[in-house]
Amino acid sequence: MLSIVLQDWPENIALRVTETDDNDEYIERKNINIKEDIRAVKHFISRYKKAFERIELKYDINGKSAEESAQEIVETMIYPRISKTYSLPQ
Repeated sequence: MLSIVLQDWPENIALRVTETDDNDEYIERKNINIKEDIRAVKHFISRYKKAFERIELKYDINGKSAEESAQEIVETMIYPRISKTYSLPQ
């Protein structure tokens, strides 16, 4: 198993919060309370902080797009580890 912690500021995480229904369909958020979202993110981080600290691989996504982050994670963290185990096609 390969675990990677994506690190970002609580304010940035709160801005990306989405809600889905039981069928994973997005629900439009009404009455957004960004301060409450930030508080909830900080609470989540504090509850899992010890678990996050044990994970060796950490990647800071602050200010990066999803595409940029994904590409860098694959190139710098995932590919080097799996290429040692598996022979990947060129």
